[in-house]
Amino acid sequence: MQFVIAGAGEVGLGIAKTLLARGHQVVLIEKNPQIVRDLNDTLAANIIEGDLSFYSALRKIDVVNCDAFLAMTQNDAANIMACHTAKLLGVKQTICRLSLDFQQETQLFNYPAHFSLDHTLTTQYSCAFTIARILRSSHRVVLEQFSHGTVELRALKVGSKSQLIGEK
Repeated sequence: MQFVIAGAGEVGLGIAKTLLARGHQVVLIEKNPQIVRDLNDTLAANIIEGDLSFYSALRKIDVVNCDAFLAMTQNDAANIMACHTAKLLGVKQTICRLSLDFQQETQLFNYPAHFSLDHTLTTQYSCAFTIARILRSSHRVVLEQFSHGTVELRALKVGSKSQLIGEK
């Protein structure tokens, strides 16, 4: 399968590496020229320098024939605009990363429907759900890859007279 990922930050790059390791084709769009140069030396993907919010950048890529377009930058508006433009260009599926604040804003205005976003994700929610799933199923080993393969869990120590003692 072929995927186009806009944004080569921690999330976009992590997804790209996972997809490449599973044998998929990846086109990665990044506007920072230094990141593009660094990745061209280390990543077996088609890496394109460009601003994903511009129609001209997306038009250069064969998005019509990709299986999914993922906008994974930290900029909500740019992600929405890129997914919307990709959809107008004929992409089959869009996945748009939204911040927690913006995801909550969708309760007031249906951004996914208005901008033809097929799927939205929030990394904070995804991480929280993964941690909850791990904690709920402690009887088995679950391997997850997030933030360079690590998720930090912290324990809180309560005082000896705390009302929380014995509570789950």
